[in-house]
Amino acid sequence: MWKGLSPVEKARWIEAQQAAGERVAFVGDGLNDVLALQTAWVGIAVYRSAGAAAHSADIALLQDTETALPALYELSLRLRRIIAQNLAWAFGYNLVALPLAMGLFSPYYVSPRLERPPDVFQLADRGAE
Repeated sequence: MWKGLSPVEKARWIEAQQAAGERVAFVGDGLNDVLALQTAWVGIAVYRSAGAAAHSADIALLQDTETALPALYELSLRLRRIIAQNLAWAFGYNLVALPLAMGLFSPYYVSPRLERPPDVFQLADRGAE
């Protein structure tokens, strides 16, 4: 698909796709792919790519197999699920733990008719008298 295109033409095509609202991942291996790797939403350098391509990419594949890209995609989906679960657990924990730490579930806040025990400072003042 990209054979014969100049680096600038590749970058312009990626920019056009991104302007249309698409997220573009570009896979490249040579010096002529550096601009496209930097322009893409995610740049992926394949195994044994040129040094400049590997350094300009967001991801550098360490395997020379045809299953590396699908495995990378599956890994990204799994990581996204784990991040969402961690955020949900953190939100739920803070929803319960912070009010507990503040004492909002204390029986003295629940029922205003209960007599509150004296504070530590009040007890210290009484002892000084």
